[in-house]
Amino acid sequence: MADVHNFAKAAFELYGDKLVEVNTGESATSLQYADHEVGQKHVIRGYLRRVIGDGLVLECNVNSNKQDILINVWSIISIMELRGNGNISDVYIDEYQERINIRNVKRRNK
Repeated sequence: MADVHNFAKAAFELYGDKLVEVNTGESATSLQYADHEVGQKHVIRGYLRRVIGDGLVLECNVNSNKQDILINVWSIISIMELRGNGNISDVYIDEYQERINIRNVKRRNK
């Protein structure tokens, strides 16, 4: 593994042969509301099978067929193992909702 990128190596040590979601930082869609917009995270889900240089190979289900996808680690924002308790989008704070929560806490503390 001498020619493997450090991020790829660390990801494989943590998540090798586990079901993961990879966030590439892109937005899949945006939900437009009257007063704000919510971006839906673009994620790739699959089993992390191996590392090649600075790429992660995920085994993904594509129309009920298993296919490998090579992901450049330079395009990865975050990666998380799926354990059945939510997904990677749950990790990110909804900034709009957080501002509402902060306002409500400040009102209660007055």
